[in-house]
Amino acid sequence: MAIELTISNGMPLEFHPGLPPDYSGPILRGAVAFSSRTNLTEVVIQELTAEGYWIRFSIGRFLKKVNANGWLQGKGLYSSFMLKNGAHKEIDTIGKFHLRQDQYTCFFTKSGNCSATFEKNNEFRLLDLFYSPKLLEELIPFFPELRAFLNSSTPMFLASKTGWTLPTMKEIYNQILNCPYDEATRQFYFDLKVREL
Repeated sequence: MAIELTISNGMPLEFHPGLPPDYSGPILRGAVAFSSRTNLTEVVIQELTAEGYWIRFSIGRFLKKVNANGWLQGKGLYSSFMLKNGAHKEIDTIGKFHLRQDQYTCFFTKSGNCSATFEKNNEFRLLDLFYSPKLLEELIPFFPELRAFLNSSTPMFLASKTGWTLPTMKEIYNQILNCPYDEATRQFYFDLKVREL
C-alpha cells in the first residue's frame, strides 16, 4: 500500500494486513485490506487493482487530525466520492479543495503528491477510483470530451472542483461495495461498474 497516514504529532500509523476481526463495514470483494488501530485512530483501507483501474475504499475514525499522503501513483483520471463526513485535499498539480459528504471530485493529472486531512471525531467513508489513459481511450467514443484530457499536459478537473453525487452514481458505487458475485464473476462485474460510473 503506497499511502502514508500520520497523526498531528507527525507519527506515522502502522498498518497490518487484513480486516479487523470486529469489522462490520462494507467489504470490497477481492480487495487487499489493511487496517490500523491505536487509542487515537482506527482505519481500514481496501484496494482492488485490475487492468486499467483501481478502486480504494477507506473507512475510519480519528480522535486527532490525520494527514494522508501518496494517493496519486500514475497519470490518469482520479475520482473521489465522500460517502460520509468530509476531507480537505491538496494536490500539488491542481490545488486545494474541500470534499463534503455526498460530494465527489474528478480530475486528470500526472503522478504527484496528494495530502488529505480528515475531520476528527467522526467516522469517514471515502471511495477512490483511478482510470488509466488506456481505459479512457475505450470511453472516448461515448465521451469525446475525454480526448482533450488525454492530449493535455495540464492537470485539470473534469468539471468543477467538486459536485454533488447524483443518485445514479450512488447506486453504482453501492453496487461496487455490495458485489454479490463470486471470484469467477466479480471481475467482469467490477469492469462493467467502473466503466458505468
